[in-house]
Amino acid sequence: MNTEALLDLMPAEFAEDFRSTFAQMGIAEEEIDRIRRNYPRRSAYLNKVGFLVCMPSSVLRLASEWTFRAHCREILERVAIDEDTRPPSSAELAIAFSETSLKAPLNPTGAGLYARHFLRAAELVAQPLKPDLVATLRKMDLRLDPALSKPLEHDARRSLLQKDRKPKMTLRQFERLAES
Repeated sequence: MNTEALLDLMPAEFAEDFRSTFAQMGIAEEEIDRIRRNYPRRSAYLNKVGFLVCMPSSVLRLASEWTFRAHCREILERVAIDEDTRPPSSAELAIAFSETSLKAPLNPTGAGLYARHFLRAAELVAQPLKPDLVATLRKMDLRLDPALSKPLEHDARRSLLQKDRKPKMTLRQFERLAES
């Protein structure tokens, strides 16, 4: 019995969750392959830890294809250049601001940070956006008052920190192990 036949036997809600998970796994694999080509000397390490760091946080469970791809791309780039993978990606921040806006209107600072991170995520994957939308998002970002936006962004980053999204082994440890 193939996967689709099994999914057809499940309640629709569960089947859709599985389809979404499989789709995200496929995106993660594509992005791992992409980053490995960009950093061939770190290919084995990226292959080893890439899937773990691409695991979607709760914010990303229902993310669109391009949003999840942007997230994977940003986090994998951090792995490749040996940066901390625990802080949220721009995609995670944009989704968090979006979800907040559904509960209560964002103030101008929150809206500007939403615009900043939405645009950064879109640019990571060259997501086509209408020019007037890009212009509006850039204006919102440029209007941000650092005295107001920095504390809000800091709080958002802290609340979305993924403590478990950390490779079990550093690049240096992996290289030492490979040499022995």
